[in-house]
Amino acid sequence: MDKGLSGRVIGGAIVALASAFCVAVSPATAATSYSGTVDASFSGILLSGDLVDGLTGATTLQNNSNTAVFTISNTGGGIHNMLSWGSDATSDHNPPVGDFSTLTFTGKPFSNIAPDQTFDLGTLTYFNGGSDTATLVFGGTLDFSVVRQPTISDAVTGFTISTTSNNGSDAQNADFIGFSAIPSTFNVEEGATASVDVFGHIHGDPQLVLGSIGPGTPEPATWAMLMVGIGIAGAALRRRMALTVA
Repeated sequence: MDKGLSGRVIGGAIVALASAFCVAVSPATAATSYSGTVDASFSGILLSGDLVDGLTGATTLQNNSNTAVFTISNTGGGIHNMLSWGSDATSDHNPPVGDFSTLTFTGKPFSNIAPDQTFDLGTLTYFNGGSDTATLVFGGTLDFSVVRQPTISDAVTGFTISTTSNNGSDAQNADFIGFSAIPSTFNVEEGATASVDVFGHIHGDPQLVLGSIGPGTPEPATWAMLMVGIGIAGAALRRRMALTVA
């Protein structure tokens, strides 16, 4: 009988040791990581806002509630979601530019990203067309999500389009994009295209969190504009927005 009891005790000890071993290795074998593709959809378009004088930096409230022209194309899956706006070009830019502007997001796939690890969500590309001011829009909402990952909460930011009246130099006529959840802006000259990448991380429950924007792949002539185009219009934007160039 003693031997049987001893056997049960030994068996119990073996089980206890095995359980302790499992607990010890489980965090290493079950480390959390994330993979997927980020999507960003446009909504809540703003139909009124400030128009900036390219020469003086003075602002005028422009209400386009009845005249704005825009189209949203949210294709989903992180593939080329786009906001386009404006029509009836009145710009005297030489060479002529298109009569509408576009802001496009293209998501990037990511793999084995640890919690709180910064990664590239995708690319925002802005083409600055030459539209009639009555057809402009002034911003909206961008909703960033991880495709087919409903357990990861979205990251949402407002964005502002600060448009100039195109009466100065190309640099002075640059339009600005600013974000409520990202402490940076970027600007694009009249008739030019520029891109920035959006960076963020996944935190907590989990939640997608926006962090910063950084160099993307602008056209060759565009980087000078990105660096020196922060003139009078940029100063006016910084006075009007809490967002500043990081």
